[in-house]
Amino acid sequence: MGSGAVASEASPGPFLRQVGTVAAGVAAGQLILLVATPFLARVYSPAQFGVYALFMAMYVVTTVASCMRFEIAIPLAAPEMLDAVIQASALSGLAAAMAIAIIAVSGVASLWKASASTMAWLAVCAPLLALMQTGIYASIRDGRFHSNVVVRILQPAAFVAAALSLPAFGLVAAQAFSVAVAAVFSLWLLRPHLHALPAGSFARVWSRFRAHPTVSLPSTLLDTLSLACPFFVISAAYGPDTLGNYSQIQRLLGAPLYLLAIGVSEVFMRNLGRQEPARLRPLVLSTFWRLALLAAALFAAALLVGSELAHLLLGAQWRTDTSFVLLVLSPALVRMSVSPITGVFAAARRLRVATGWQVAYFALTFSLLPAFAWRWPIERFLLGYLALEAAMYSIYLGLALAVAGRPARDP
Repeated sequence: MGSGAVASEASPGPFLRQVGTVAAGVAAGQLILLVATPFLARVYSPAQFGVYALFMAMYVVTTVASCMRFEIAIPLAAPEMLDAVIQASALSGLAAAMAIAIIAVSGVASLWKASASTMAWLAVCAPLLALMQTGIYASIRDGRFHSNVVVRILQPAAFVAAALSLPAFGLVAAQAFSVAVAAVFSLWLLRPHLHALPAGSFARVWSRFRAHPTVSLPSTLLDTLSLACPFFVISAAYGPDTLGNYSQIQRLLGAPLYLLAIGVSEVFMRNLGRQEPARLRPLVLSTFWRLALLAAALFAAALLVGSELAHLLLGAQWRTDTSFVLLVLSPALVRMSVSPITGVFAAARRLRVATGWQVAYFALTFSLLPAFAWRWPIERFLLGYLALEAAMYSIYLGLALAVAGRPARDP
C-alpha cells in the first residue's frame, strides 16, 4: 500500500467518520430495543421479563467470555497471523459453551434461580456469540464498517421481530434466534479468513496473545459479573416479577445513559491523547463535574415526570411509582458520572490501580448485596445498592484524580 493511502487512513477525517459509523450502529441497535419496549411490555408480563432479564445478565457475561478476549487481538494481529487469530476467536465459543454446561450440571446456577432451559439456551448462544463478536471485530480490521453496522442492527431487529411475532416461544428463544441470525451474517463476513491453517498456527496465537485470555478476560469478567450481580440477587431473593420490573426501568431509562457514557468515554479518550501529563487532573475534574451536573438534572427530571413517563410507556401492569423509578435509576447515574474517566489509568500507565479497585468492587458487591437482600425488602435493598455504588465510585474518582496528578510511568 502506498504512503498516500496510509496517510489517508490515518488522517482525522476518515478516522472520525469510521468512529461515527460504528457508534451509529451501536446507537441504532439500542434505539430499536428502546422503541420496541412499550410494545413488548404489553405482550409479556413482568415475570416473563424477569426470566429474560436473568438470562440477559448471564448472556452479557457469556458475551465477554465467548471469544476468550481473542477478538480484541484481531485489530492488533500481524497480517500473517490474522486468520489464525480470527479462527481462535470464533472457536473459543465452544469452550464457553462447555463451561456453561458444567455450571448448569453442577447446580450452581440454581443459586440465582436459573432454570435448566435457560442454561441450555445460554449454552446454545455461546458459540453463536463468538461468531458474532469475531465478525464485528474482523469487519473493523477489514475496513468493512458498514457491515459492522449491519451486524449491530440485525441482532436487535431480529429479536424484536421474533419476540413480537412469536410470543409463544418467549423472549429467551427470541434472543437466541436473533444471535443465530447475526452469527450467520458474521460467518459470511468471515469467509475470506476461514481456511486450513499451517501446523502450529494456534500455538503461535497463544504464544503471542495469551495475555488476552489469562489477564484481560479475568479482569473484564470481574467488571461484568459485578454489574450482573444485582440481577442475580434480585432473582434469587425477590423473584422474577420484581426482577422484571427492575429490568424494565433499567432498560427504559438506563439505555440512554449507557449510550451517553460510551460517547463521553470516546471523547474523553480522544482528549487524553492531546493533553500534557500535567493537564490530566483538570480534564478528569471537568469531565466529572459536567457529568455530575447532568446526572443531577436527569434525577430532577425523573423526580418530576419519571413515574408518568414509565407508566405511559410500560402500561398498568408494571411498577412505575416515583420512589421505585428513582431507586433503580440512581446507581446508573452514579456510574455514568464516573465510569467514562476510566481511560486516565491507561494514560498514566497505572492500570494495576484500576484492577485493584475492580477486585475490591467485585468482592464487596458479591458479599454485601446478598446480605442486603436476605434482610431487607426491595426498596431498602436498592438503597443499600445505591450507597455501595456511591462509596465505591467516590473511591474510584479519588484514585483517578490521584494517578492523574502524578507523572506517567515509563512504558
